Amino acid sequence: MFSDGLDYALEFCLDDEEEKRKRELKEKRKEELQRQNDSGWSDEGEFDDECDDEIFKDGSSEGADDDKSGEGNESAYSDEDTDADINSHDGEDEDEESQKDEFKEDIYGRKRDKEGNIIKNDTEPKASDSSQPQKYVPPHQRALLAATQKNDKQSLILERLRKNCKGLLNRLSEANLHKISTGMEELYMKNSRYNMNETLASLLREALLGRTMANERMVQEHMVLLAYLHAQVGNEIGAHFLQMFIEQFDLLVKEIFTLAVEDKKLNNLVLVLAYIYIFKIYEHRLLLEIIARLSDNLCEKSIECLLLIFQSVGFKLRKDDPLAFKEMMLSVQRKIAEAPLELKENLRLKFMVDILNAVKNNNINKIPQFDPELAENLRKRLKAMLRNDKYVTTLNITMDDLLRADQVGKWWVVGSAWSGNIDDINSATKQNKEQGAVGSQRFSEKLLKLAKQQKMNTEERRNIFCIIMGAEDYIDAFEKILHLALKDQRSIAYVIIHCSLNEKRSNPYYAHLALKFCHYNRKYQLAFQFATWDRINDMESLNKLQVKNLAKFLQHLILNGGLQLTVIKVVNFLQLDKISFLFMKEIMVGLLLSENDNEIYQAFERVAKNTKLGQFKNSVRLFIQHFLLQEESKLKLNEEKMALLKKRADHVDNILAYVDL
Repeated sequence: MFSDGLDYALEFCLDDEEEKRKRELKEKRKEELQRQNDSGWSDEGEFDDECDDEIFKDGSSEGADDDKSGEGNESAYSDEDTDADINSHDGEDEDEESQKDEFKEDIYGRKRDKEGNIIKNDTEPKASDSSQPQKYVPPHQRALLAATQKNDKQSLILERLRKNCKGLLNRLSEANLHKISTGMEELYMKNSRYNMNETLASLLREALLGRTMANERMVQEHMVLLAYLHAQVGNEIGAHFLQMFIEQFDLLVKEIFTLAVEDKKLNNLVLVLAYIYIFKIYEHRLLLEIIARLSDNLCEKSIECLLLIFQSVGFKLRKDDPLAFKEMMLSVQRKIAEAPLELKENLRLKFMVDILNAVKNNNINKIPQFDPELAENLRKRLKAMLRNDKYVTTLNITMDDLLRADQVGKWWVVGSAWSGNIDDINSATKQNKEQGAVGSQRFSEKLLKLAKQQKMNTEERRNIFCIIMGAEDYIDAFEKILHLALKDQRSIAYVIIHCSLNEKRSNPYYAHLALKFCHYNRKYQLAFQFATWDRINDMESLNKLQVKNLAKFLQHLILNGGLQLTVIKVVNFLQLDKISFLFMKEIMVGLLLSENDNEIYQAFERVAKNTKLGQFKNSVRLFIQHFLLQEESKLKLNEEKMALLKKRADHVDNILAYVDL
C-alpha cells in the first residue's frame, strides 16, 4: 500500500497529465469520506491536504534527480507519507470499521464517537481539573498543614543523614581514621550544623554511653574523630559535645547513690570525658572539678569512676599542673579519711589509693594494663591529620559555665549571645590584678628582703627567687615554678644561674633544678644555653668563686645531657685571659675526673660526630694537651688522679680527632 502511494508521487513528478488524474482521484476520495463521516472529521481532510501538498512539493523539488537517486529516497518518502496514504488507500476499510465500531480514534490519539465528539477518558487527567475550586483551608490550619509537609521532608533528610553518619561510625577504626574523619567533615559542610550535631550526638550516646562497659579503644578512636571535627570544622563542635556530656554527668552524679554497680553508664561517661581531655579539647581545670564532684559523693560507684580517671589520664594531669594535682590528691585523701569504716575496707578504694600513689611517684609499672604510647600515637596521628594550619583549640571553661549555658549563654562560642553580669567580669579582672600585685605577700619578709638585695626587680624574678629559696627540694621548686605559668623561660634560667653563682661554694641544688627544666622542655634548654653565653661573654665581671661555681654548674648539665659541650664554644681560645683560663681549667678537669666514664665519653662523642665543629674540636684538643697537661704542678692533683686525667685526656683526644665520613 505504501509503495503504491510512492509510485503515484513519482509518476506525478514526471508527467503532468498523471498529476491531474491523481488530483481528481483524490478529490473523489475526499467527497466519499465527507459523506460517510461527520463534520468532526474535517480536520483530517485538512491535515491530508497539507500532507499531500508537502509530498508533492518535495517530489517536484527532487524530480530532476536521476531514477537511481529517486529509488534511493524511496524509504524517506514512505516515512513522510504514512498518514496520508493510510487515509487515501484504506478508506473503504475504515468505512466498514466505522459501521462496526462504536468509537473511533483520530490521528492525534483521541477517541471520538460517531458524531465526531471527543470522548474524555476518566483515567486521564482532565484539563478542567485545575480550574475546579479546591477545598477551603482555614487560615489557622494552613500553618499546621505547611508544617506537617515540611516535617515530613525534614524527617526524610534527617533519616538519610543519620544513615550516612552511622555508616561512617560503624567503619571507624585506627586504620581508616583519616578517611572517616574527612567523610564526616564533608557531611558537616553539606548539612546544617544543628542537624549534624544532633545526629552525631545521638549516635555517640548509643555507641559509647550504654549500660555495659564500653571498649576503651573504641572510645579513644571516637574522641580522635571529635577532636578532628573540633579543629577542622570549628571549636563550637567540641563545645557542644562537651556541654552535652557535662550536663549528663551532672544528672547522673546527683543520682549516684541510687545507681547500681552493674550500671556502667556513668563509668563510660567519665571515660569519654577523660579522653576528651587527653586530646586537649578542654583544660585540666574542668577535669579537676569532675574529680572533686566524684570525691564529694564518695561511694563504690564514684570510686570506680575516680579509678578510671587516674588510670587513663593521671600522668597527663600530673604533668600539666603538678601543684594542682598535689592539692587534688590531698583533698581526695582527706575525703577518704572521713569516709565510713565500711567504705574504707572496700577493695576498690584500696586499689584506687595505690593507683593514686603510683601516679604521684610517677611509677608507670604499678598501673595494670596501662599503655602510655597508645594515646600518644593517637595524638600524633591527629596532629598529622589536621591540615591548613589547623589545631585543636583548648577550651578553658568551668563546669558552672557549661551547666548555665542555657541561661546566660555561651561566651566561648564566637558570635553567641551572652547575658552574664559584666560587673562580675570587671570585679574578677580587678581581683586578678590585685592578686598579682600582692602575690608576693605569700612569701616571708626575709625572702622578700633577700630578693631585693639580689636585685630581683621584676615581679616574675622575685616570685621565682622566693620559690627557689623557700622550696623543700628541687622537685618542689620545679613544680611551683611551673605553676606560675610564665611565658619567659629566660627569667627562670637567669634567676637559677644567678643564685648558683652567688653561693659561697658550689651547690648542686641549682644544677639539679636546671637539669629538671632542661629535660622537661627544649625551650628551657635553649633558655639556659643563652643565659650561660651571656655569663661567659661577661666573665670579666665575675670573681674566681663565681667562675668556679659556674664551671661546676655546667659540668653537671653537660654530663647528664641537659646541655652539650658546645655551650662553651663562645670562649675565645686564641685570647685566653686569667679568668677564661681558670673557667676552662675548672670545667675540663671536672669533666675528665668525673666518676662515670660513659658520661664523659658520651659528652665528647656528641661533639665529635658534628663535622661543622672542626675548629671548636681542635681548640679543645689544643687546650687539653698543651695547656692543661703541661701544667701538672698547678693542678695540685695526686699521682692517681693525675694518671687518670692523662688517660682520659688521651682517649678524649682520639674521640675529638674522629672524622665523620
